Amino acid sequence: MTVRKADYLFKNGPVWDQLLFSTAEDQIKSGWTQNLGANGYRKLPGGLILQWIKASVPHTPSTVRPTWPIAFPNAALAFAIGSLTAGRVAENIITADFARNGLTLSQDWVDVAQDTYIIAIGY
Repeated sequence: MTVRKADYLFKNGPVWDQLLFSTAEDQIKSGWTQNLGANGYRKLPGGLILQWIKASVPHTPSTVRPTWPIAFPNAALAFAIGSLTAGRVAENIITADFARNGLTLSQDWVDVAQDTYIIAIGY
């Protein structure tokens, strides 16, 4: 465990006082729960959760419902999505039902399966 120590001088009326404190690595990490896998999440102190997943959407017509690694306990707030297939940017991924436990992805005309990457924020 790494411990960082610092001391600061501050003026207290006509006198200079010294403030000493230390921060241990485990104090910084406390409150953080995470899974840093290919599909993973990180819970931040204060309750905000970041999650990411990779989903494969089969060729036309198709719909899949990937789930988050953990359900958002209160609300799913926002997400960003991107796809890359065979060295080119894929098109027409449609999202619906963005929810605390996952979302629905579909494509309506592209004739190849698409690997889709999603990042979501919630609490």
